[in-house]
Amino acid sequence: MTGAELRALRREAGFKSYELAKQMGVAPATMSRYEHSQRPISPMVEAAARWVCRRVAAEGPGQRLVTAIQEALEQARAS
Repeated sequence: MTGAELRALRREAGFKSYELAKQMGVAPATMSRYEHSQRPISPMVEAAARWVCRRVAAEGPGQRLVTAIQEALEQARAS
């Protein structure tokens, strides 16, 4: 997978770069390096990106909103 392919996959799933980074457990700067081909994308990183993006696509926009609200509530409770 190239950086351009990763960017296209992310955009198709409707993620901002930092959102996909968070879902994958990497720093936003790392995601930027992947997308700009400054860091090689390992097969494991590719598989994780595809899995996260497929999961989001399968959920649909309504479920994404519910998930975002649940995450925000969990963060509010933790602070």
